[in-house]
Amino acid sequence: MNLNKRVRLADEKFEAGEKARDLLKYQEAADNFLEAAELLKGIKGKEADYAACLSNAANRLHALGFYDKARYLLEQTMLIQKKFFGYAHPHVANSLNNLAAVYHSQGNYKQAEQLYEKALAMREKILGFEHPDIASSLNNLAKIYQIQGNTEKAKEYYQRAQAIINKVFDENHPTAKMIAENYLELQQEVEELRKRDIEQRVALEEAKKLEYLSYMATGIAHNINNPVGIIQLAAQRGLRELEKGMSVEKGQEIFQRILRQANRLDDIIQNFRDYTNGNRKNIENVELNKVVEHIKGYFENQLEAHKIKLHIELAENPYTQANNFVLQEVLINLISNAREALENIPDASILIKTWQTAEKVGFIVEDNGVGIPEEQQKSLFSPFHSTKAHGTGLGLHFTQKALMELHGTIRYENRIPNGACFIIELPRTGESV
Repeated sequence: MNLNKRVRLADEKFEAGEKARDLLKYQEAADNFLEAAELLKGIKGKEADYAACLSNAANRLHALGFYDKARYLLEQTMLIQKKFFGYAHPHVANSLNNLAAVYHSQGNYKQAEQLYEKALAMREKILGFEHPDIASSLNNLAKIYQIQGNTEKAKEYYQRAQAIINKVFDENHPTAKMIAENYLELQQEVEELRKRDIEQRVALEEAKKLEYLSYMATGIAHNINNPVGIIQLAAQRGLRELEKGMSVEKGQEIFQRILRQANRLDDIIQNFRDYTNGNRKNIENVELNKVVEHIKGYFENQLEAHKIKLHIELAENPYTQANNFVLQEVLINLISNAREALENIPDASILIKTWQTAEKVGFIVEDNGVGIPEEQQKSLFSPFHSTKAHGTGLGLHFTQKALMELHGTIRYENRIPNGACFIIELPRTGESV
């Protein structure tokens, strides 16, 4: 077949493809465009038309869901366009944009984002910053950012797209309406996410508070056993002494012992009541050593029952502006995690230290367990990430958030030779603040 006949037949097939496309007969359109491309293949001077046939076929196949075939055709299209037109050309930018759209449809959002960004940069270089095609690229990128949860970036790009389109078209133009609808959808989504986030945060904070209370209750149960046992023994002794005709002095000794243990029980219960009802928004000057001593009382007997040694090292009067109950919760969470990590560990021990420098104070909580694997350390403070079989993955996340509100930080280090170490850092204040 001579060249003229091939070109004429290719034109006919291309026109047939356009008609089928307009009638939404995408498979028929794709077939015609591909036949036109085959007729034009290798004809010198028809490279641009050949690329146009491949591009149109790819777009129809994309619409039909044949993503791999569409991608292949678009990649071939760009090779021809770059060779014929050069790299920075509107046709190349359009093909990049179309290829990004295929990845978008496949759910490969990162690849789509990269290609949309390249198309946008190329269009801005060729067309300037006010062309409608720029608005189209911005809209595509905004949609990708929205899908990936980057609502701030999506908002920025939708607003830029609207600003361009509103200069060129009125509000009833299809492109202007599409961008406006996408932006409205984003705003509704952001509002829904905001409401959902508030609800989830309230629910999660309540759940975490209950978890802390569970830790506290376990510690209290251990602490109550000792004074209750002493009271029982003293009462039994008192009854025996009464049968023997107990003297006043002996009675005073026994009843004073009972009274001391009753006062001890009252202190334990009052501390627990203070903790559960405490105002966690009140900021005051807090000595870290007192926080440690307070928490030590909850855990000492509990750790002893688990055969875990507790070591305390205190710096000299480390003060910070903080909330006493929040700092208690931080230590409760870290000590409880350490206790669970030391199950079945021989010679298990936990060290709690306070420290200070010229500008900083803080806690260190470390254990001699197996530590945390390196691959898990990056997401250690992420919500719902847990290294425990039945953990909620919220403890360290809330700990980090609470410390950030106090202008503090928490970081993890592997303990040498083995074990976990958490270092908390807070701004230092003087005793008299």
